Formats: sequence, structure tokens, C-alpha cells
Amino acid sequence: MESNLDVCLIFNQNKISIAINKFIDFDVDNVQSEFALGYCFWTVQPSLLVKENKIIGLTYGLEEEDYDLVYKWVNDINDSHLKLKRTIDTQYYNISDWGDSFFVEIYWILETPDRVEGVGMTEDFWIYSKKGKDDIDGLRAIGLSYPNDVADDYDLEWCPDLIE
Repeated sequence: MESNLDVCLIFNQNKISIAINKFIDFDVDNVQSEFALGYCFWTVQPSLLVKENKIIGLTYGLEEEDYDLVYKWVNDINDSHLKLKRTIDTQYYNISDWGDSFFVEIYWILETPDRVEGVGMTEDFWIYSKKGKDDIDGLRAIGLSYPNDVADDYDLEWCPDLIE
């Protein structure tokens, strides 16, 4: 499998699928497309979830005012690829950096992270339906562009063959 293709979680109602190089299928540059490119609607940049030097997912800090909405979304989907975690309940968030806060975690590889890397990244993308707003109801995919390059930038590994 080619190692430098985009990777994303695709949301179809309350079901998740993982796709490699599906960003092009959304055809967001085409004005006729029903999809639009965007970013996390609660305006935060992600960090990488890492296990034994491998990128396994993304994590997004969650503001208190968005907690109830995101909590409901995560619980409604109820999939191991999407989790809501509290920093004090994990071993991999540095409490001195993050304090007692919540994070939304997106997993491509279903392993427990051993650390978080890359604060304030910009290589993620969120795809929304043009028929909705840039919010949970309109969200169709969350992804990472060129994960192999991202891995190189942080001296990590990208192993698409481990995607579950």
C-alpha cells in the first residue's frame, strides 16, 4: 500500500469507516461537489496520538462550552475509532501541559497511545456537507493529509498496514 496517501474517518450517520486516499473522492475543489473542506468546528488544532513511535491517530482539545454536544456525538456513534478522554484519566497527556481537560481522539490504529506529539498541527482536514453547517450534523470526514510526511517531520513512523 502506498504510504503517503491521505487517511480519514468517514462518518455515515452513526457509522464510521476508515479510508485511505478518499479525500479526492469528496472532490471539494469542484463547485458542483456536495462537500466542502473545513477544519475542526470548535477551532482547535490537533496533536498526534503516538504508540511506540507510530502515529495511531489525532487528538483535539475540547472547550468546555462544546463538551455536551461532542459528548453526545461520541456516545451516539459509539465506535472505538472515536473517543472522548479526560487528561487525568490517561497516562499519555502531560498534565502540566494540559491540566484537567477533555480531548476528542480519532484513531486509525486501535492501540493505546503512549504519548502525544506535535502541538498546533495544520495537516488535518474536516469535510462537511454543503447542505449543512460546519458542525457535527454536517461532518462527513476527519482526516490527515500526507501522514508519511507528517511522520517524517516528527521523526515518527506511519504504518498504514496496521489500520483496522
